[in-house]
Amino acid sequence: MIDQAQPDWGKPHGAKNWADIKLSKHVDLSGVLKVISVYRENGKYWASLPFEVEFNPKPETGKYSAVDVNVGHLNYTAGVINTLPKHLKKIYQRIKFYQKQLAHKRVVNS
Repeated sequence: MIDQAQPDWGKPHGAKNWADIKLSKHVDLSGVLKVISVYRENGKYWASLPFEVEFNPKPETGKYSAVDVNVGHLNYTAGVINTLPKHLKKIYQRIKFYQKQLAHKRVVNS
């Protein structure tokens, strides 16, 4: 019934144009592949490839960690992670300066 020696084996019948599926990002495709869903959205075909991956939980150490999430940085018990680049800090300082100037601007009645 299935003859893998045929040149069009694995392709749907009646398909004149055939193209391989391209991946948008380089990812590690490890795990057990489940059902593949192919759908069309905005004139493009997309494929969803769900994998079942084995998850190994980390052992509990009994230690606690505190996390404080702010707009520009992230504080935790081991240190600080800056999420806001330096050039954006300068831009935000200028915005703050001009907003203060606009707040003190007088409105003249005409």
